[in-house]
Amino acid sequence: MTPAEKAAIVSGLTNAVYELARAGIRQRHPDAAPREQFLRLALITLGPELATRAYPDAARLDRSCVAGDRVLHVHPPEDILLQKLRWYEKGGGISDRQWRDILAIVRVQGGRLDREYLVRYAPALGVSALLERALREGAAD
Repeated sequence: MTPAEKAAIVSGLTNAVYELARAGIRQRHPDAAPREQFLRLALITLGPELATRAYPDAARLDRSCVAGDRVLHVHPPEDILLQKLRWYEKGGGISDRQWRDILAIVRVQGGRLDREYLVRYAPALGVSALLERALREGAAD
């Protein structure tokens, strides 16, 4: 086998591994925005230390803690807020419960919310106007 043939096999296997990893990410996180999928792939392929050095926002996806013999994965409030805004929008914007939850996150987290992150990813989810409204209403209280 020539070196070029070996390189072609390795390249094909690498692509297959990436595609399997991407399929797993899409299955486990079907509502993830493209950037989140990319960051999750980086965490898998590069490992947490290198991925967070290369892509600092990947650190937001790798929050976990150990409680006894279980590992608990903790989602940052910004991601929960964006997801709730998405659910609210997909539900026709009529769920009082979702909106109360959204405003509660904004009120409780206050200035700790990473607004730059929210503004960057809200357009990908189609919730920019709702985010602005939530931040405005949450700050008014």
